[in-house]
Amino acid sequence: MRFTLRQVFIFCLAVLPGIMSASAEERIQVGHGIQSVWKPGVWIPFQVKIGYENETRNPAINPEEKPSGKLGEKLGEKPEEKPTSERFRGRVVLEIPDSDGIPMTVKKEVNAELPTTVELCGRIGNAHGNYRIKVYKSSENKRESTAKTVTGVVTVARTDSEMVTEAEADSKMKTESLIYETVQSVEGALRNTKGVILVVGPTEAGVEASIAQMACASELKPTVVRVESAGDLPESVTAWELVDTLVLTTENEPVLESWGTEEIKRLKQWTERGGTLVVSVGKNAEKWASDSRWEWLLPGKLEKVIPVRETAAMEVFAQSPIPVTLLGVSEKYRIGTARFTELLPSVQVRAQQYDLPLVLRRGMGLGQVHWVTFDLEHPAISQWEGRGNFLAMLLGFSEKNVQYAQYEEKSVRGMVRGYDDISGQLRSALDDFSGLRPVSFGLLAGFFFVYLAIIGPGCWFLCRKLPHGGEIASWILFLVTVGTGTVFLLFLFATDGELRVNQVQVTDYLPENNTLRQSCWGNVWSPDAETWTIAWETTCPVSSETGREETVGKSSQSDASCATPPKDGWVSWFGLPGAYLGGMDSRMTFTGGDFTGTGTHSVSGYSGNLKGLELSGNPELSGVSSASEMYTLNGCRLENVPFLARSTRSFCACRWEESVKNMDFGTLSEYNQSRVLGEIRNPLSVALDGCLLLYGGWAYEIGRLEPGECFTIHEGVSYFSASALLLDADMIEDRSLKSSVSRRRVNRPYDPVSHNLTYILRTMMFFEKCGGRTYTGLSGQYQRQLDVSALLNCRTAVLYGVPEMVNSGSDGNARASGNTEIDGLFGRLTILNPKDGKVIPCENSEDKNVRVLRVFLPVETGK
Repeated sequence: MRFTLRQVFIFCLAVLPGIMSASAEERIQVGHGIQSVWKPGVWIPFQVKIGYENETRNPAINPEEKPSGKLGEKLGEKPEEKPTSERFRGRVVLEIPDSDGIPMTVKKEVNAELPTTVELCGRIGNAHGNYRIKVYKSSENKRESTAKTVTGVVTVARTDSEMVTEAEADSKMKTESLIYETVQSVEGALRNTKGVILVVGPTEAGVEASIAQMACASELKPTVVRVESAGDLPESVTAWELVDTLVLTTENEPVLESWGTEEIKRLKQWTERGGTLVVSVGKNAEKWASDSRWEWLLPGKLEKVIPVRETAAMEVFAQSPIPVTLLGVSEKYRIGTARFTELLPSVQVRAQQYDLPLVLRRGMGLGQVHWVTFDLEHPAISQWEGRGNFLAMLLGFSEKNVQYAQYEEKSVRGMVRGYDDISGQLRSALDDFSGLRPVSFGLLAGFFFVYLAIIGPGCWFLCRKLPHGGEIASWILFLVTVGTGTVFLLFLFATDGELRVNQVQVTDYLPENNTLRQSCWGNVWSPDAETWTIAWETTCPVSSETGREETVGKSSQSDASCATPPKDGWVSWFGLPGAYLGGMDSRMTFTGGDFTGTGTHSVSGYSGNLKGLELSGNPELSGVSSASEMYTLNGCRLENVPFLARSTRSFCACRWEESVKNMDFGTLSEYNQSRVLGEIRNPLSVALDGCLLLYGGWAYEIGRLEPGECFTIHEGVSYFSASALLLDADMIEDRSLKSSVSRRRVNRPYDPVSHNLTYILRTMMFFEKCGGRTYTGLSGQYQRQLDVSALLNCRTAVLYGVPEMVNSGSDGNARASGNTEIDGLFGRLTILNPKDGKVIPCENSEDKNVRVLRVFLPVETGK
């Protein structure tokens, strides 16, 4: 077949633009989650790589080659930095649906040398939704705007008004061009009730096999995720919320070297904020301990590494009848164990072989650290059939183990309640507004069936039996329609149309480093179809810099522009856990529009590697909305949140910051290895009601503490079982024995439909100490950061108290007095007018505003 020169020229004009556009767009790659693992309603990372070549890996050619770490480098090697003068200026926009199907946007400005990786954090509201990534490039040419995809050349016409963004306010008047747009699927999500254990290293250190050996149902076993090196971890600590436990092994030197200074700082921050860290340190202990960056993680002074062959203490700790089998008598088969001496006072020895510690534990902030002084990847340990019991005892899974049949029987009730996690009960209680009567589903169903009966069999019967049946039937239908409409109109205009807010707050104070964690959950009721801005407002009485009173977020009567916005915090929507109707694990996906609209094309025919994630596009994606009704996450604000008429929406917020002043709540020391002695005081200007001090398995009932009042705990002070006080157990006389009369404890059953916020919150804050799933029949995984039961066994005492309350109603939900924001311990969810930024007053006395304070006091070693 012969081609003329003209045909070849036309062919090149048709094909070359597509090839050039494809090669250009291959330099943008996207991914989500940690190794594609994620959960709805939890912060996860979204990565966008710009300027990298398309790196593919063929295992058939080189099976020894492993997935690359950050930026595609081989494990333990630094990537080659190619000299480039190209710089990218623009922004990346992430659009994700919330739990109601309304799209939320997260934006990040980019000004970096190529190649670069951009990471954004977001929450996906449904396990079967999608997300959209848009990449904009700043340009001084207003007419430059094209959207290209790998599937071909797709030019999207953009008007000047569409290209104009916040950049117009810039003095240079630069415009933005949409250069890339893709929709990605997020199938394969974990359920909210699943825990996640993350292992950093070339192998999973036997954790996955250990989980498989645990004697509990698969529904209760956590999922194991492995990353090659520390460079594969998210850059934002917020995105680490997905991880419950992180296992750090030091046996592999390249993995140990992959931990840079920033990664170590993030690991420390994540641990102090509630993470559980397991450190396996053995033969490379000396190299690890010599690095000053790990000094904060040392349990004591490292003396040396001792090769041992005695494993009886490991077997006793694991409560395993199966012994550890050493493979031989040569030196290489001995287990290298790090010998730590001069342990820190807060470190507990859980297992030791004579005077050689094997398993150590301590509390760190709101988290905890477990040390295993030998390598979990040692051949003798990896082949030990009892390592499943060892890991279960290490992480406390044996205490959480329940019979699946018992759990399944209780969880069936969730079909009636609509949730299977205790946080769903909290959300349901927050949605109960006094004075507002929501539309009953039964009432709607009754009207619907009556209407069908009238226009169906009713009309037929009237038309057949009455002389003027059709006319009578029409009049009856008209009267029913008018009556139904009147009922709904009366319902819609039954209130005065004011905004309402129910909220509950928990403040955790850490005297050891003088920091605060403020957590808040709230429901907002809007009478009209409007857009509002939801913000987190705090009040700090004394500035550490100026020494005068300052307000972070003005009061409700003034402008809400923040003089000092929280540096470390966020506000987001609060989803409903579970697979029932409206739950985040439900198969039903609610969207606010079409996420495959004009100009939206997914990447197909492409497989790349992004931090170890194998990405592939799908051209037939839906479930992410392109509607104009979007709202934006901007730090501690959700801007332009749309509300339907007479509807509620749920939100949550969290912030960390250093307290503006030190507050002395007392000092405690350990007594008899299980109790405490010392003094508890109230340094606040308000009284604390219902105070409890919990330590280990015991609790002290303190009661009310007036401002400045002290309570001394001595040997004669009565103490009770912690679970008995938390469960409000009853003590009854047992006359089953004829010779004597004894008293036994009877726990009150948990009320899964209670709307008492204080009752629900206290159960969530000490969930495992109360009995966990066995007691409640619900999971406690979704808001697991509230549960501090494990810290009670880490030489940490928890003081629980409720600031003075007023207007306690018959519903049992006490409401906070107006002065409890003093001392900067509490804040509030506020509603702002997006047009002028002013606060909308929401001071309804019937709204719930419950606040709880927890103080974490270190317990000194008793003499």
